[in-house]
Amino acid sequence: MIGEAELDALSTDPEPLSTGHDQWGFEHVLLTPHVSGDTQKYWERRADVLVENVERVADTGEYDDLLKRVARGTVGGD
Repeated sequence: MIGEAELDALSTDPEPLSTGHDQWGFEHVLLTPHVSGDTQKYWERRADVLVENVERVADTGEYDDLLKRVARGTVGGD
């Protein structure tokens, strides 16, 4: 049994949830507007990946998967 949950990415159309949507009535559920991944290092990591990709594209014509690397936190000074 789950005692509580935080939902950041909701599968509703349209998004955001309308004022009267059923999900607003869930007890012990925190709904956030796609901001749970916005940590203190998030923008720094995005900038690091951008610089790496610009350099990589200039050298090889290839680029790295920005979203996966930022989500894993495998770029920047981490």
